[in-house]
Amino acid sequence: MKKYSLFLAIVLAISAFSITLNSSTDDYQFVPIAIQGLSMCALTSSGAVRCVGSQTLRNFADLSKGVVAIVSGWAYTCALISSGEVKCWGDNRKGQLCFPFPDTSQDKPVHSGDDFKAITAGLEHTCGITKSNKVLCWGDNDKGQIGSDRPHTLIDKVEIAGLKNDIKSISAGTKHTCALNYSGGIKCWGFNESGQLGDGTNNNSSIPVDVKGLTQGIKAISAGDIFNCALTSNGGVKCWGNNHSGQLGDGTTVERRIPVLVKGLEKGISSISAGSDHACALTLNGGVKCWGGNMMFEIGDGTTVERHIPVDVVGLSSGVKFIKAANFLTCVLTNTNQIKCWGRAIGGEGIPGWTPKAELEDENRKSHKIPYEVKF
Repeated sequence: MKKYSLFLAIVLAISAFSITLNSSTDDYQFVPIAIQGLSMCALTSSGAVRCVGSQTLRNFADLSKGVVAIVSGWAYTCALISSGEVKCWGDNRKGQLCFPFPDTSQDKPVHSGDDFKAITAGLEHTCGITKSNKVLCWGDNDKGQIGSDRPHTLIDKVEIAGLKNDIKSISAGTKHTCALNYSGGIKCWGFNESGQLGDGTNNNSSIPVDVKGLTQGIKAISAGDIFNCALTSNGGVKCWGNNHSGQLGDGTTVERRIPVLVKGLEKGISSISAGSDHACALTLNGGVKCWGGNMMFEIGDGTTVERHIPVDVVGLSSGVKFIKAANFLTCVLTNTNQIKCWGRAIGGEGIPGWTPKAELEDENRKSHKIPYEVKF
């Protein structure tokens, strides 16, 4: 892997990573790590995008600076540039790139929109908050997840009805989407088979509905595959939706159509991230706790035992500033600007039907029981 030595030096010169934004970009939701099905991308301090996995270590020339956030769906990734432009690449079968040629994949970034300050990606749909605080979505709409009553793919952007222009953040799950307003309330729309919209029913809705009990007092929202977690203003965590692996953290595997408190996380949490069937939380002192499915070591406790309440991640009792839970994989950015991951291999080893890329670093081709430093 010597031919990548200079590239690695650039990526891991980790003064490169920073959570602090300057005044020209502090209105953006900074997201330094994105994980899609078979790859991971990260940002440098200059806003350059670097990827490893099925993205085959690409260094996109037109994403070499100025990127403030990156998000990924199952097989595509989008970057938000400080100008407000969105560029996406990867799978476009459902129009999730907002590119005029659906059913095609794009191996280089294409223009997907302008005037955005936040973006999120579901399985095959994309949403963003504009600078005027409107929420627009596009892509797959088979369950109403982009806010339209037309049950098919839409490459044109749809403005979400029923939302005032006061949306602070958004988060997309597999086939649903949730929005947090500046008053601390959450609304969700789309697929609701497991109660992930949080309205007490399992009825799908293309129109945003209030999450029961969470109309105020919420600081952050994170959508998993078919469940969600919210961070309360007092540092507690509540989750709702599917619970087949204990990902709601209430000590059971019972589906919850309204939010329940995660056991042991009544306070003291600074951020949250929901993945496929597990979730993680970052404590005020920079420690990491995870719960839920653990089939591929994604909890980080060194076992494959499901955890129905939060447990500590081995070696990460402090020193972490950003966390991202994904599909059988979890990654963090530490205070020393290392990226550490645990769970399934970034290149896809262990996922049926997938073979890791031969050019990946050896450690990235393996599943890991506990956190290891990612080699790009």
